[in-house]
Amino acid sequence: MPSPHSLDSEYDLWVYKWERSTEASSDTGFTDAYITAETDLFPNTNTVLKVAATRPSSTAGNECSFSSLKRLKTYLVSTVDDVS
Repeated sequence: MPSPHSLDSEYDLWVYKWERSTEASSDTGFTDAYITAETDLFPNTNTVLKVAATRPSSTAGNECSFSSLKRLKTYLVSTVDDVS
C-alpha cells in the first residue's frame, strides 16, 4: 500500500466523490469502482479496489478441483489394483 497512514482520509474523500459520480449505482461492482479511482489522487483506495476486484468470489472452484482430484486418485488406485 503506497501510504497506509492516509488511507482513512483518502477513503472518505473517495467515497464522497464516488457517491456524487454518475457512474455509481446499486449494481456497480468493484471493477467499475477501481476504474474510476485515479491512481494519482487515490493510490491507497486504488490498491484496495484492485485487490477486491481481482479476488475470487468463492472457493467453489477450488473445492471442485479437489473433489475431481479425489475421484481421479480413486480411479487410478482401483485401476492399478486390477492390473496386479
